[in-house]
Amino acid sequence: MGFKVDPEALDRCSKLLDRYGDHAREVGSFLSTETSMDAHEEGVLSILFSAHGNAIRGMNERTDLMRDIGTDSARTMSSVAEDYRFRDGEGAAELDAILEGGSPKPLTNDSASVSDGTRNFEDRADPVSALEVGKGYQPGGFDNEACDWIDKKARELTDAVSLAYYARLWVKELMDGYFGWKGDPIDWVIELFAGEWKEWGKCASALEACGEAVERMATNVKYVPEGLAHTWAGNAADAALEYFQKLHSATKTESEAFTALAEFYKWQTEGIYDTQQMLNDLINFLLDIVADLILAAGIGLVTGGIGLAAAAPLLAKIMVVVSAIASGVTTTLNTARMFEHAVKFFDLPDMPDCELDNLNKKGEDPAYQKPERRS
Repeated sequence: MGFKVDPEALDRCSKLLDRYGDHAREVGSFLSTETSMDAHEEGVLSILFSAHGNAIRGMNERTDLMRDIGTDSARTMSSVAEDYRFRDGEGAAELDAILEGGSPKPLTNDSASVSDGTRNFEDRADPVSALEVGKGYQPGGFDNEACDWIDKKARELTDAVSLAYYARLWVKELMDGYFGWKGDPIDWVIELFAGEWKEWGKCASALEACGEAVERMATNVKYVPEGLAHTWAGNAADAALEYFQKLHSATKTESEAFTALAEFYKWQTEGIYDTQQMLNDLINFLLDIVADLILAAGIGLVTGGIGLAAAAPLLAKIMVVVSAIASGVTTTLNTARMFEHAVKFFDLPDMPDCELDNLNKKGEDPAYQKPERRS
């Protein structure tokens, strides 16, 4: 095919790329705001918080790359259009003939079937609306009520009421006086799950919303090659088409990265939810055993306490329950540390490598050639 170009079409394409950069900026701002968490000094959240900071910084860096690529590509495309206006058709064709060009993949549509929206480089989807929905979004397959449940149960364990209060005092006495363990199994659980879990659960929702927004950005850039092919032909055009096909693929990869991270957050929260339920059941079982002993011994609630001899037949059973609680606490902490390691090194299941670095280097034009404006 010979050379042809419509500078006005390139200007329209430039505006689409500007919007791409703006949308990436919106995603980055949303990500920072909606995943903000207060620092935690104890428990599982103290471990997760450190990993969380690394994860969000990593995704913000990738989002910044999309922003820069959109801005740089728009500027370059606008410059290309302006250069063509300063060069007559024959001169532009002669220059184009000596350019290296590119190897774009075959397009799915021929020029006759290209829609007006594609020719005008209109957005096919609205990334910002995905973010608006994401502010109250409940990801599929993820129960955000798990975080409410963790918050509620952790607080319930601190209530000093009725028989459970004295049962808990006796457990502490038993742990220190008979088993020689310092601490209280109930305190272990309270400290383990301390913090605002609803903030953590919201992060998974925000990450999934970002993934949807970036998927829509990919949809918008997908049809740029078809739009360009209808109005621009030659070596420079081939290089541009190849570049924007790669940009579409790289943008989809970023959507997949957000989704993979969101899934990992959901998996971590659901695991904590299940562990918290198990530990809560064990604590209730432990308190029931001790409460029965208190009643059986006829000890009044006002005086509190119970002799260790009265508990002798069930000490082994109590020890098994306490050991199970300790094991659950240890497993939860180890799982959180695994999450911390995986997120720190972005070694996550289904987490794709970033392809954006191959498209744009800071301060350089996108990797397609353009004519030089004559002096």
